[in-house]
Amino acid sequence: MWPNVASVGINAIDIDHANLDYMFQTISQETEEESFIKKLIPAFIAHMNHEEVIIEDREIQFPADHKNEHAWMKIVLRSLEKELAEDSISSRHFFQEVRSIFVLHVLNFDVNLYSLKDS
Repeated sequence: MWPNVASVGINAIDIDHANLDYMFQTISQETEEESFIKKLIPAFIAHMNHEEVIIEDREIQFPADHKNEHAWMKIVLRSLEKELAEDSISSRHFFQEVRSIFVLHVLNFDVNLYSLKDS
């Protein structure tokens, strides 16, 4: 389950993170992972879009570097998705890359979101 140490303190975002983490957990435990793996990128991108809406609705200044990170991740994720479709990478490698991008983003960017509300 998603660790509390990675909580951003905004319930809707924490729920999104937990849902994505659940997807990663499920894929890592499944032998037939293809159908679930193909749902990762749309779910991840939907989360980033949702996160931006949540921050905007709270009238918090969303840092430009965070928005830029989202834009960069969407490009990278779509590229990985294409490589998977073309069999240029294995589903295991795809899974590991996407999970790494997710975890690093949460730890380097998202955990700071809650502190923005007081800025």
